[in-house]
Amino acid sequence: MVRCSTGMLVSGCLSALTANAAADQDPKETIRQAITAMGGIENMRLIRATHTRFTSHVYLEHGSAELQGEIWQQCPDRFKQIVQINLDGKTGTVVYTVRGEDAWSILSGVQRQLDGLGRAELCATLFEEYVATLLPLLEDQRLTLTTVPVKAVNSRPAHGIRVALAKLPTVPDVTIFFDQETHLPVQRQRQRLNRLREDGVESVSEERISDYRTIDFRIDAEKRLHDAGIDTSDASLLAFLKKQVLSEAERARCQELITQLGDDSYAVRKEARKERPCSDRPRCHS
Repeated sequence: MVRCSTGMLVSGCLSALTANAAADQDPKETIRQAITAMGGIENMRLIRATHTRFTSHVYLEHGSAELQGEIWQQCPDRFKQIVQINLDGKTGTVVYTVRGEDAWSILSGVQRQLDGLGRAELCATLFEEYVATLLPLLEDQRLTLTTVPVKAVNSRPAHGIRVALAKLPTVPDVTIFFDQETHLPVQRQRQRLNRLREDGVESVSEERISDYRTIDFRIDAEKRLHDAGIDTSDASLLAFLKKQVLSEAERARCQELITQLGDDSYAVRKEARKERPCSDRPRCHS
């Protein structure tokens, strides 16, 4: 699946007949069709967290900046984004994190709690990612769904569903468009809180989604094991897993170290950090 973020685009008008037909459809039926197209509700319930890599260009008045980053998210209230910025040959890294009601950033090694527009924009991003998982649109009673007129996305008609968080009006609505033929999400958009155009009007963050592909997690898992030099035969996998199990002595020592890490003495805590009781165990890193 390819996700492409762009500025606000203007598409051609579709016929009134098509728009009216879409408006008559129950928003939740549109969501159910999309979930079915994406593998079914039971498969989607297995997704506990997501990890996304992205690249982007931001065009500024006197040049452009290249962005590369990663996003980790665990719904509904865990989010971490690491962004590497290259601006006119100068590079920097910024980290954004949300955990429940707390939000902060780390720039040049300095951590800063976020408040005001910075925190609001980050929470709006988290809400957008939350509703994009689709399941909350059927289950979260705080959400209000409204059908919006059909529009063209990638030159194809798409249903639109606007999602509002009733008890938090300060969080911008998110609109998701679904391809009328495939039922897959193809675009989402919301107002940005801290990005104003020259005329003072809030700009719109828009993301287009395309190139969906079927994922075979078994093949992916086997590749990770092979890349780590681990044989995937039944006997070899069982032997590898048995090596990951701690002995009773190792468990007891780990518990001692955990206690020492909370000791009032700095010297005790320092020594506890040095010890790695299971450092010789084989690991498979992704």
